[in-house]
Amino acid sequence: MKNLTKNDRLASAQTVKVQSLAVPAAPISRAALDRSVQRTIRFLRAAQTSSRIMAQLAAGGFTIDQPKEGWQLVFIASGVVVSSQTGDNPVAGAITEISAVTGNYFKRTRAVLHHLHRDVEAFLFQDLTSGTGPAAVPALNTFLERCQALENSPERKATRKGDHAALASMEARGITAAERTRLQGLVDIVQSQIAQPASIGNEDARTLALTNLYEWITDWSETAQALVTSRADRISLGIAKRRSRKDDAAPVPTPQPSPVTITPIAAPPEPPVVNPPLLNAAPTVEGNPTKAA
Repeated sequence: MKNLTKNDRLASAQTVKVQSLAVPAAPISRAALDRSVQRTIRFLRAAQTSSRIMAQLAAGGFTIDQPKEGWQLVFIASGVVVSSQTGDNPVAGAITEISAVTGNYFKRTRAVLHHLHRDVEAFLFQDLTSGTGPAAVPALNTFLERCQALENSPERKATRKGDHAALASMEARGITAAERTRLQGLVDIVQSQIAQPASIGNEDARTLALTNLYEWITDWSETAQALVTSRADRISLGIAKRRSRKDDAAPVPTPQPSPVTITPIAAPPEPPVVNPPLLNAAPTVEGNPTKAA
């Protein structure tokens, strides 16, 4: 065996010490991976709709290419095949518009149906929420399919008159048949690019896609924490939380009672004793007392 010099032994010990300090990264929970989709969508929408936020993030390297990368990671994690062609991506544009209008349309439709056609409201919105980003696509598709059922589904023949009245009320609010057709076209664009089950159904592939997305949003969230100064902007990016009313209110200190010192009251001094004058006493002249008669 080769004899080790003192320097060799010191270097070897130092290497062992460094290796012993290396702690493997904790695994990312599945819940955290799944939340990364909504975190990224919120971050990107806030950043891309605010020139102030974009200007501050640009100082950290967040330029026009980073939002494109973020959206691509969202689409891949959501099972959408992203075209590698340069230029505008029709799928990305369709998802962005669907995400922007779905919540608004759902609120307007639900309001008028709740007012005038509550039975149709129950049918149209059963177990249905708008969602954002890629999650808005299946929600809007379900909504449009149910609107079509109101038009001519054989299963709803008995309620056709009321269904058509509800559609007329929606038309009056701007949710027209032509607009529903346009939205269906956007849904078709996205669905034509949905990944096949074999590619996204692989759990390992999905976990890898979510992990890449998680690392991306964690990286840029930390950068935004250092660069974005406005608390309101941080909240819109999803990297800060709103204060509750209880937190905003300044705590009112409870007044503490002052210690009370009881000083005993001294008894008043006794008045001097004054002897009353003797009755029938003759006045006395100094040096010559007068005897009483």
